[in-house]
Amino acid sequence: MTTDAVFIYDRDMTNPDGFSASDWQLFAGMPDADLAAVELTDAVFAALRASNRADAEVIARAALEKWQHVGAYDTEPRNLMMSYLNAAFGIEPAEALTCSERASLDAALDTMFAGLDLAGSWSQ
Repeated sequence: MTTDAVFIYDRDMTNPDGFSASDWQLFAGMPDADLAAVELTDAVFAALRASNRADAEVIARAALEKWQHVGAYDTEPRNLMMSYLNAAFGIEPAEALTCSERASLDAALDTMFAGLDLAGSWSQ
């Protein structure tokens, strides 16, 4: 696995400049927030070098937990970290979703792809 083509929210993950405390949505004004942002970004790259998703999640969660006092384990930073892992290792299996989450996801996907000829796009 390489980081050559990993882009998240139009950010080139091979160039981490600008991944600030604000980008990670950490608590504003906390003395350790800037250091946390640097270490969280480092953790992304370490996780992307892992040989599998399970090892990557261990690395990612350790960094998030370490910096929880500046908000790193809140929903937004945690989801952002997991989005990097999803981009590199694929999205976790649908079986991990609860029934209501699966129903919501299915409804959102139905709406998103309504009217598209998906079968035709795969026949080339």
